[in-house]
Amino acid sequence: MQKEYTFFFDESFHDRSINRLSNGNLNIMTPDSLESYIGVFCGFPTKDTEKITLKYLAFESKIKKLFNLSDIQELKTENFHRKNFRFGIQSMGKPVFQFYKEFFTLLNEVKPIIYFDCISKIEFLLRKVFRNLKFSNDCIFSKDAFFYSLTKFLINYHTDKLLALLFQPTTQSNPGVLQKEINITLETILNYIENIKRKEKEYRSFVELQHILVTATFDLDIEEKVNFSYSPNCEQFLKFLRVQNISNKSISIVIDNEENTFNAMQQGNFLSVRQDDSKQCALLRGTDFISGFVGRIIFALYNDEAFKENPISDINDISFNDLETKRLRSKNWFKLTKERFPLYNLIYEVLLKNQKQISPYSSYADQEISFQSLIEYIGIQDWNEFSNYNTTSMNPEYFNTFLCEKIQEYYNYRFYSSQNYC
Repeated sequence: MQKEYTFFFDESFHDRSINRLSNGNLNIMTPDSLESYIGVFCGFPTKDTEKITLKYLAFESKIKKLFNLSDIQELKTENFHRKNFRFGIQSMGKPVFQFYKEFFTLLNEVKPIIYFDCISKIEFLLRKVFRNLKFSNDCIFSKDAFFYSLTKFLINYHTDKLLALLFQPTTQSNPGVLQKEINITLETILNYIENIKRKEKEYRSFVELQHILVTATFDLDIEEKVNFSYSPNCEQFLKFLRVQNISNKSISIVIDNEENTFNAMQQGNFLSVRQDDSKQCALLRGTDFISGFVGRIIFALYNDEAFKENPISDINDISFNDLETKRLRSKNWFKLTKERFPLYNLIYEVLLKNQKQISPYSSYADQEISFQSLIEYIGIQDWNEFSNYNTTSMNPEYFNTFLCEKIQEYYNYRFYSSQNYC
């Protein structure tokens, strides 16, 4: 008889729709937003959920005292200020560090099955707009690679005019306007980055992107507001279950109240799907802390001032931007004490080593890979090895090399091992 499991689902950096704000920017590109939507499934054998719930409640009762919360007050990621995550574990205040230390210790004890995915909102938008795009017969570029390059282009080099065209109804009847604007912007970028060594791979991918856009036939799907789809959560989770060799018909799913996610999960033919209130469901609160941790660390990695590229205010003034200087994450990420370092080892065990992750849903998965790489880079080391690197201040460089290799490895697999060609 198939063992039954109960999975709890929660999300972070959730935007129900994508739209253009009055200032010309997108609602998913504001300073407090994240380009990724993070969804997390955390599961246990159904027969063990009551016992594990009691363990979590005992942990929660104890830990609330650190934050001066009463027993009836809810403790969630929102209670932790973002400054606690600015440079990962290193920058956490003592109560927040103690919380995560005990939280991941508990998870390591109860051995949950954890699956998380980060969906690119920009890529989701572009796949919607360009879903009727027809490629020329001589195209040998994979569709995933096309949307990866187009997504990266829009994230790094978008203009107000370009963003506006993605939402203007008139663009649908005159798609050549969008095609022309993208190509003008691409041409400007290519002329500037052609001889910049650190931009060699980006240059080649943008040349290929330009060729496709010049030769493709446009039949766009434009809306002033694009509603987010929750089907990928269900599709990806079903793939994950197949890797785990677990039948979807043995799975009960509990969702923190969200009607759209609930409706999408109904398509998965699970044993049961229900919504619940996190105030009443302890293991939903636990799942919230996993999704919140992943989201806050990604947000911090991509808002690190040492790493961020200069914003492009006007594409015609791109020459005033310093695109030649190599960007590395701040040394502060790696200034860990001997007391705090083992938490990375523990998080690596719980979220990565003990899990069977699958290929991300989105082609553009830089943010998810960056999170996993940070946890793995520190988490697989012992203290003596890591502290030796830290003494030489080389950890930012070593981590950057490690991350670039992980990204290259993933995209070689995603783009070139499949037969998904246009």
